Amino acid sequence: MDKVQVNMTVYPPAEGQTLEPFDMNKVIAFHPKVSPVFTFYEVVEGEGNAVWGGNDPIEAVQWLRRSPINSRLLVSGWDAEDEDAMLVGQPLDITKVVFATLAGVL
Repeated sequence: MDKVQVNMTVYPPAEGQTLEPFDMNKVIAFHPKVSPVFTFYEVVEGEGNAVWGGNDPIEAVQWLRRSPINSRLLVSGWDAEDEDAMLVGQPLDITKVVFATLAGVL
């Protein structure tokens, strides 16, 4: 089977241009295979130094509450739990969400 790269088509087609029929039988996949993602939480001080890291969200919030004022709670996804793990995407700063939840705003 031939591999096909799926591209976006701008509608309507340009003048004089026709759209070719698209054969879905040649599509391998639109999305990569889903694999497990391991969550890692990290409490970082205002200067960017990590003070705690782990996979327990409750412990992460406890560390954040005990940390200096400008500390942040980051969450990231990893493709494995070992030393060769690769980061999936970028870490997300969830500090404001955590504090809003603790304050009963949400």
